Amino acid sequence: MTLTYTPVLPPIVGDGVTDDTAAMQSFLDTMPNYTEIIFPQGCKPKFSASLLIQGRAGLRFRGTVGSGISANYPSQCGSCLTWQMNQPGTPMIGVYASRDICFENLGILYMGGANPSVGIDIDRPQGTTGGFTVTNNGLINCYIGGPALDCGFICLRNAWQSPVNCDFTYCDRCSFAPSGVSALTGIRTGIGFLNGPQYNAKGIRLSRCGFLNCGTGIWMQNGSIYADDLSGEMCDLALRISATAGPMVFGPSPAGWENLKTFLRVDGMNSPIFIEGHRIASLSGPGIFQLYPGCATYIHVRGCTISVAKPGQTAMFDHSIGNSTSTVCSEGNVWGVPMPNPVGADRYYIPHRSDVYS
Repeated sequence: MTLTYTPVLPPIVGDGVTDDTAAMQSFLDTMPNYTEIIFPQGCKPKFSASLLIQGRAGLRFRGTVGSGISANYPSQCGSCLTWQMNQPGTPMIGVYASRDICFENLGILYMGGANPSVGIDIDRPQGTTGGFTVTNNGLINCYIGGPALDCGFICLRNAWQSPVNCDFTYCDRCSFAPSGVSALTGIRTGIGFLNGPQYNAKGIRLSRCGFLNCGTGIWMQNGSIYADDLSGEMCDLALRISATAGPMVFGPSPAGWENLKTFLRVDGMNSPIFIEGHRIASLSGPGIFQLYPGCATYIHVRGCTISVAKPGQTAMFDHSIGNSTSTVCSEGNVWGVPMPNPVGADRYYIPHRSDVYS
């Protein structure tokens, strides 16, 4: 079935000075489903509080974009939604109990004021109980960032002590970057009171996304993911897995990650992790992998090229955190570090004859 969307212009000023919050929220509360909201070239509305999308279906927020948005240049965003928040700890955009919500060709920028909790928050209705599913919400060709923004994009922030599923969430050609503070987590799932099957962000799909100057690029606290063609630079950590569900698949990313401290941290995972075709350059931390005690997962690394910024100072595993019961299987990788020697009886590393070491 082909869905028909009605294009409309929101009743806002959009000059970057006038507070458009009340006008935009009233518009969101009253417009019909399956509406395409158009932000023309140069439109930069300013908001002082959260915009809430609750119980809706088929809303597209579409702007125009300069050629450099995917290269992390927010000044080239043709259309930007900006926030100067007046209340801390709230999202810039809340998508609750909704489906088929899409943001496309937009800058979504925190410009100052009180620190928001997140750029975009996707979850059940706030404060409700009972099982719930949200599905098919996401971002296309968007830039999310700003000073001291803790997280750009969250899927399932609070479970409210009840079962909840997020069936499909996607990001395509999106950039995540703070300005001035290396604190942002680009994408984070599964934050709240519960973990396990009652609290499951399943079907996360990322493609052609970039992460610049982030504390953590992608942090999976629950759910499963397939991601490919990722890139990142000047991040403390590319991937953090703290989940109880899975699997996690990170497909070919030839542009890859540069100037990281650590590539992968696993601190609470029992499902398999697959990493293939990544370029990982100029790592400067004590280890490429941080595998925490108590984690017993299988990690398969294949066809990757890894280099370090400080030969002799960066190892494959950061042993300072203790020993893990995880298994790391390496196949056809070019490692910029020596082959590791197992430390303790619970360290399992399986090399392959096609691997190359420094």
